[in-house]
Amino acid sequence: MTRFSVIIPNYNHAAFLKERIESVLIQAYSDFELIILDDCSTDNSRDIIEQYRQHPKVSHIVYNKRNSGYPCKQWQKGVQLAKGEWIWIAESDDVAGPLFLESLLNCIQQYPSAGIVYTNSYKEDTDAGGFKTTAEETNFDFSVNKWDHSNLIKGETAINNYLRKKNIILNISSALIRKQYLDSLLPEIKAMKYYADWYLYIRLAAISDIGYSSQLLNTFRRHPGSLIHQSAIRGIKTDCFRILNLLSIQPYIGNKPELIVYFTDNYLKPGLKSAGMIFFTRLITRWFLINPGLATVILKKIIYSALKRGRALK
Repeated sequence: MTRFSVIIPNYNHAAFLKERIESVLIQAYSDFELIILDDCSTDNSRDIIEQYRQHPKVSHIVYNKRNSGYPCKQWQKGVQLAKGEWIWIAESDDVAGPLFLESLLNCIQQYPSAGIVYTNSYKEDTDAGGFKTTAEETNFDFSVNKWDHSNLIKGETAINNYLRKKNIILNISSALIRKQYLDSLLPEIKAMKYYADWYLYIRLAAISDIGYSSQLLNTFRRHPGSLIHQSAIRGIKTDCFRILNLLSIQPYIGNKPELIVYFTDNYLKPGLKSAGMIFFTRLITRWFLINPGLATVILKKIIYSALKRGRALK
């Protein structure tokens, strides 16, 4: 029987934590363990967590003595404790329907080549751009209706058609991932803070396929306390550079010059002019430490674009 390990990595989400934990414990499919991690919260998260210490489904409760600073470090700690074949990283400010595990178990059985399976999600976001679900947003981004129905996406197809331009699994809480893959891949992304999940999905798609359930069984929030609202532009752009670097060195990626232009125009260049020269210099230095050849290509494109814009203004 397939067994799941559910990891709840919490940091200062006391307002949502009880609802999150309860949404895991009421799952219709009950063959799982629950691991609760707290990254040195300063709110009353600990009081809530302690209410579940004696629950038979809770296998581990771990409190950090010092904040790790990176979500992936918590993911990795949870995976090291996990005994399940599949991992559910259930972020502490999200919530799942009671059929979440049962539905994705069916997806796993239907798509045995998948290394990751995920569901459609409801977006509880005051700045959601008019999209209430992740399926609506992804269909719009790629001008398709693919996410209206459950399907299997072959790994290389997922990368070349979708992941090379955008993260299509918008919330990691909506997914289950094979533990054997996470064990080997998480060390690669421990230094990434903002788009580690996107990088992870590309790596997973390079070695397996992606199973998708169109059932709406996950809800995720974006709010003033969520990571996306605390993000620093330098960290975001460095994570995006790491993703581009990963894509650029893969042999199965087509039209790499177009890929570099797309990432430069959509992820790396926007906002640099207003950020100032000191910021720009430090950012480029980070990129050169990762891949000097790729950084040189992008730097030339940014400088050429600035010169071209300057000539157009004359």
